[in-house]
Amino acid sequence: MDKQQETNLSRVKSALESGMKLSVISVLNLCQTIDARKYISMLRQQGMDIKSEWVQKGKKSYKIYYLEK
Repeated sequence: MDKQQETNLSRVKSALESGMKLSVISVLNLCQTIDARKYISMLRQQGMDIKSEWVQKGKKSYKIYYLEK
């Protein structure tokens, strides 16, 4: 993993640990990367119990990722 990936992984982890609920778009804004699902998967492999749920907005739906408190 290169330095940029490590930085992005750290940002996503910190955001989740702070209580944020993340979508692919929020990770894009946070890290300027479209690889949100990749980082969520990597954190799950490291043992983080990241939950996900589908959100419906109008005709669009997307997943959000979060840690339960």
